[in-house]
Amino acid sequence: MHAAKFVPAVAALAALAIATSAAAQPMRLPLDQERVIAGVGVACTGIGQTKNDPKWQAYGVRVEFADASSAYLAGEDLTLSGAGGEILSIACEGPWVLLKLPAGQS
Repeated sequence: MHAAKFVPAVAALAALAIATSAAAQPMRLPLDQERVIAGVGVACTGIGQTKNDPKWQAYGVRVEFADASSAYLAGEDLTLSGAGGEILSIACEGPWVLLKLPAGQS
């Protein structure tokens, strides 16, 4: 995703907080499969050629896990929360978590 596309997506997340979480047991997502959890489209990808699949362009938000030297990290957990509390908690074996937020949120 180009930086220009990512900036508006971040602004749209102003009402939502994204943070890594170890507190709750996250739902493990299989690589390169799309799911809808609590009304949010999610996918876990970023490994090999499948990360270039055009279907991933439909996701408005991409969270990339990387270390300080920009090397991708895998096996990370992500929790999405809103004003009402936790929306979803997932574990991804790839370095990218993709999100399609509900209308009005993306």
